[in-house]
Amino acid sequence: MKRAVIYLIVNILFISLTLAQNKLNESQPNRGAANKNDSTETTNVPVEVHQWHIDERFGRVTKVDADTLSHSFQGVSLSEGVNGEYNHLGNMGSPRLSRIYFNRTESQQDLFIEPLNMFIIQPKDFYFTNTKSPFTNLTYLFAGDKVTGEDHFKSYFATNVNKKLGVGFLFDYLYGRGSYNSQSTSYFNGTIFASYLGDKYNMHLLVSSYDMKRAENGGITNDKYITNPEDFSKKLSSSDIYTQMESTWNRDKIFSVFFTHNYGIGFYKDKIVDKSLLKKNDHKKNMSLENTKHPESPSPKELSKIQSSNVINKIEPGSEDIKMNSNDTIIREFVPVTRFIHTLKLETNTHRYISNEVPNSYYEKTYYPNDSIYDRTKYLSIKNTFGIELCEGFNKWIQSGLIAYISHELRNFNMTDTIAGTNPLQQSQMEYKENIIKLGGELSRSQGKAFHYRLLGETTLAGDAIGEFRLNGNANFNFNFLGDTISLQTKGSITNQLPPFIFRHYHSQHLWWDNNGLSKEMKTRIEGIFTAKKLGTYLGFGVENVKNYTYLALNGNSYTSDGTTIWYHNTGVFQNTDNIQIINATLKQNLHIKALHWDNEITYQKSSNQNVLPLPDISLYSNIYLKGSLVKNVLRAELGADVKYFTKYYAPDYSPAIANFTLQNPGNKIEIGNYPIINAYVNVEWKHTRFYIMFYHVNCGSGSREYFLAPHYPINPRMLKLGISWNFYN
Repeated sequence: MKRAVIYLIVNILFISLTLAQNKLNESQPNRGAANKNDSTETTNVPVEVHQWHIDERFGRVTKVDADTLSHSFQGVSLSEGVNGEYNHLGNMGSPRLSRIYFNRTESQQDLFIEPLNMFIIQPKDFYFTNTKSPFTNLTYLFAGDKVTGEDHFKSYFATNVNKKLGVGFLFDYLYGRGSYNSQSTSYFNGTIFASYLGDKYNMHLLVSSYDMKRAENGGITNDKYITNPEDFSKKLSSSDIYTQMESTWNRDKIFSVFFTHNYGIGFYKDKIVDKSLLKKNDHKKNMSLENTKHPESPSPKELSKIQSSNVINKIEPGSEDIKMNSNDTIIREFVPVTRFIHTLKLETNTHRYISNEVPNSYYEKTYYPNDSIYDRTKYLSIKNTFGIELCEGFNKWIQSGLIAYISHELRNFNMTDTIAGTNPLQQSQMEYKENIIKLGGELSRSQGKAFHYRLLGETTLAGDAIGEFRLNGNANFNFNFLGDTISLQTKGSITNQLPPFIFRHYHSQHLWWDNNGLSKEMKTRIEGIFTAKKLGTYLGFGVENVKNYTYLALNGNSYTSDGTTIWYHNTGVFQNTDNIQIINATLKQNLHIKALHWDNEITYQKSSNQNVLPLPDISLYSNIYLKGSLVKNVLRAELGADVKYFTKYYAPDYSPAIANFTLQNPGNKIEIGNYPIINAYVNVEWKHTRFYIMFYHVNCGSGSREYFLAPHYPINPRMLKLGISWNFYN
């Protein structure tokens, strides 16, 4: 009922914003011309959409392609990712972990949401939009039947109130029933957003609410149901295969607010511009989104992105010595000198583990009676960052931008405790608070085409994590060679961070630890990347050293029942004090001959301690397809098949009690991998509509049949998947 009310409110907002935008269009009949290939040409509706991401610390803008591309659209519903790099539990939306170590993100304080990054959108990954007419995208992905099917519906709406202010919302609902018992996922996200891009003042706002519930089955009881079904007298369907548990769930209720804004102090200056350029690029006015520059501080080479509202048709007094052609005009642009930055990030999560039917042989310990209402962890974080920026480019002698900032974060954790001396033990709530104060600075160059760099350093001055520090840096050099655009990039970082709070303290019905003696985890990483745009080549190499690597691992004891050794599914936190080295090399090569395309990606990686940090030696993705236009500029299609593969290794297991991946128990480790997953698909784009038909896991039942992406968690068998996405303008 609550979701229905939210959805009704969202749609009322949608209608109201659309009506407001239509009135704005009526008052400004000459806002733009329709695309000649657009079906809405007769109504003269402009269809230009521009999107960007923002930096979470300083609110910088990075221009990105609009999220309307059709290539690889068939992969958006896959938990293993478009390129198949993730291990997961089999169902759409299930927890996942990247096999590519260098692609893993830093551990978050809210550890429970880390494996849910297929659905949860971080502010840095959100698409903000500037559009001349109201823009709506509706996407529906589905597969299977009423028993084992998947449904994912997403509605995205954006409109501009005026040239500077844009607003919109995102409604996202995912429901994966799962091919196996007690495996369903049910996720809801409602987000509203706004942006303001002015001369002096910029603002971005995100308000999100998530309700995420997923069933836990602990994996299947016998892998031979998958690998050797002929050993059983009765052939079982996937939904009939026995699992470790049922009526067990993990649930997260998340609310977050992200707000970043800045105010610039500077001056206006006049520039001569060809009028034809202003008309040609009118759709880009009020925005300068090149790389990571502030949107209102364009370089002299990007005059097409300056507000045409500032155009004046005569030279102002004092400018009589300026020579102008008959087709020239003068524009006035704002040049910021100093910016004042403030960013607020608020996050809350109430995490519950609900276990109603767990076998006695699964967990070794129970710390309080089987009343899972108390197995609850609450998390609150409020972080404020204040910065002052000396802007790049306001003077020809100033070739870099400089930012100094300070941040304060309040973290609050609330979890179960027990009252000593009571029999049976009674529950109470324990509250932990942390205050973190950090000071940092950044030196950067983002203007120009050839050379850019960014150097950031910060340290924790006070609070529970005093002594933490990080140094990050990257630089890239671009040049033309034999008609191709070559890019050389280098990255480096040194971090010394205290392990996340839940690694230090966690109390629940079946897991309990207080690790006050954990040392800071120190990582040193260096990467180099070479790309050739026309050649379609990407070559990356990296090496990292980790000291005091901190991780989750199963550590349960065993017992014997009917001659079978059974291991308890306990989980603990461990820290490796030795140095661990990881090397990584990735080659991406895209080839094509006329309509035939062949995209490839292969990653080699090695860990010096496979017992603590296991990684597959090889991960491979290959996609071969025919691509072409069936009707010029109207109907385009891709017909092909892809394969995802990795070599065998002792992949991380999964612990339902903490909703995270862990190392396997040393006493009963198994390897997974050496099994290709093959999908065949047709991907079509027709005007403003995309759709696909995909036969997922077409090789199911062939070869070794070891189709596991996590120990004892098989992926879904062969199924037909379909998806469609509509873009609406006005």
